[in-house]
Amino acid sequence: MPMTSVKCSAARNMSAADKVISFPILGSSESFEKTILNSQDFDSKPSQHLQFRWVSLPEQGRSFSTGAIFQSPWTSNNQSRIVVGCAVQAQWIPAEIHSDGYSFWQGWYPKELKWADAYPYSGQPMFNGSTAPDDMKAIATDVGWLNMLTPPIGQGQPGYQDWAPTTIEGVLAYSHILDGIFDSDGRSPIDVWRFEEQLRSHLLISIIGSVFNDGLARVGIEDAFDQEGAPSNWKSTAPTTTNTTTGNTTELKVKFTIGGLSYRLTIVQKLAAAVLLLHVLIALVHSVWLILWTGESSGCWDSVTELVVLA
Repeated sequence: MPMTSVKCSAARNMSAADKVISFPILGSSESFEKTILNSQDFDSKPSQHLQFRWVSLPEQGRSFSTGAIFQSPWTSNNQSRIVVGCAVQAQWIPAEIHSDGYSFWQGWYPKELKWADAYPYSGQPMFNGSTAPDDMKAIATDVGWLNMLTPPIGQGQPGYQDWAPTTIEGVLAYSHILDGIFDSDGRSPIDVWRFEEQLRSHLLISIIGSVFNDGLARVGIEDAFDQEGAPSNWKSTAPTTTNTTTGNTTELKVKFTIGGLSYRLTIVQKLAAAVLLLHVLIALVHSVWLILWTGESSGCWDSVTELVVLA
């Protein structure tokens, strides 16, 4: 299953001329700076709406899956806005999903998750990129896939607004992450943000991590398995690749096991069924014989004492 760790840098007040954004390093109090010149990654034009962009990050001796830039709406005089840089690191990890409940409409739902490695604390790396084994490298993504993950909300769809936000911008807009930023109490937006920076940063991290991890979990499942019928009958439809141009590949193994209580026709059940059927046959023959040949019923259970004994 995929696991994602996200960390965001401290918010900065940036003007239109500023192009250098600070990104955090997971597991460290240090950060690095990157100059963003591509307007598709970093729109420096004044806007009255929040903005979110995925952006590629350099290795910097560590492994990143992607980066993200969050911008608040600009101040009323279009002089500056709040900018936060975030780093995302994700990997596939060995895990077991346990379930003991089944819903007709929803199918099996997970009850318990178990994975081999310790769960990382917030903002901590799951591994060191330079020393991670081959099957624990960061999942590589490109901006094209990320933009498909968070497309613009179409007109008529839930969350659509006239400024054409993407799906993740719509989530951020409804999350109240910017509540109180532009209150006219004499404080600047950056000061209001920093007053509750930990709360706002954790909210931003949660949204980025949830959207990113949800996207990873959904990749390829419709191509990997024929989902007709019960899960136990799903058949793999994924193509088998025999020739690779590079050796930098990782094989992912998926195993489905459905356990529970059920009746099985073993030798014990066969013997028990034979005994029961014999008993039924004897009782049936005896009943037919009493009715057709003797015309009498059993003389038992005619008194209260016999009924008490039977009970």
